[in-house]
Amino acid sequence: KGDTQPVFGVGFHRPSITHSDDPALTVLSRVLGQGRTSRLYKRLVKTDKSALFAGAFSGFPGQKYPSLLLVFSLPNSGHTPAEMEEATWEEVAKLRDELISQEELDRVKTEVRAEFIRGIGNNSGLAGQLAAYETLNGGWETMFDQVAQIESVTREDVQAMAQKYMTRANATVGYMVTEDKD
Repeated sequence: KGDTQPVFGVGFHRPSITHSDDPALTVLSRVLGQGRTSRLYKRLVKTDKSALFAGAFSGFPGQKYPSLLLVFSLPNSGHTPAEMEEATWEEVAKLRDELISQEELDRVKTEVRAEFIRGIGNNSGLAGQLAAYETLNGGWETMFDQVAQIESVTREDVQAMAQKYMTRANATVGYMVTEDKD
């Protein structure tokens, strides 16, 4: 509680970036909550209008060691973190029970390719990427495998990751709520 905007967050415990599940977890987090075409953003922000923002990213607070796939949302006025949690679990259930669409998978693969190319498009970007892969992934050579690993992810792989990692037993849930000043 505090003098703060309400926030909902759930962290799903996940292995490090070098684990074989990482590419499918990356796709999963992008489908669920990265960008304006992600499931949570479309539902909570565009359709329900219950959230100011909704998102997800894999590797919080870092990626070298086991960490979290973090899902979070900022409720609009008149809405609560509990509502955000309920909607999030509903979207997670869909990921666990149904295959993502081929369009969603293709979108993520295109985004990853484009980000990779933009990321090495100049000397500074290339140097930063090489350094990051050297320290996080065990060698700069692995940088060139990332896109191929994402390209190999299937719809079934994404569903398997949702079933394996996106469970209540594997989750840490948190709310930040505005403190009553009465």
